[in-house]
Amino acid sequence: MDLTEFGMDKFEVGAESSGGETRIKPGRYELKYAGSDMIEGKNGWKALKIMFDVVGEIISVNHAFTMAHNNEKPVEIGRQSLSLMLNAMGVGSMKNTDELLGKKVEGELVVGEKGYLEIKDDFGNGWKAYGSTSTTENADPKDVLPKEDKEEMFPDDVEDDDMPF
Repeated sequence: MDLTEFGMDKFEVGAESSGGETRIKPGRYELKYAGSDMIEGKNGWKALKIMFDVVGEIISVNHAFTMAHNNEKPVEIGRQSLSLMLNAMGVGSMKNTDELLGKKVEGELVVGEKGYLEIKDDFGNGWKAYGSTSTTENADPKDVLPKEDKEEMFPDDVEDDDMPF
């Protein structure tokens, strides 16, 4: 196929890639339900794996809620977290995860042990109702502060070596 008709006959050396290079920063994001699966492991472990699309980004994340295990404590934590997530989504009762289609929730994304973004569960306390977080929560303070406060807190004429801490 002749690529010249698409303007692809010349390539710049060292041109930056447009795919997969941009990483979103850890922080609070809006998450849209994208599906679920039941997963199993050792010691009678079964978990409900919920997949989410990060709203406004080209990334998906998932979270597993322990539903069965030989040890009752992980089950208690998993059910509590699932219940808090459902409450944040505005769901009072549910018999099938298909009922979550179109539902959104907010969650905090952190870098996990393997270097990938994952949802910080915090025993279910990380879930918030969709739209409850201001758009400035993930923002750099320099971008959000009024000009006079910004100049006072981040003076241009001070070198890092002059900082008292």
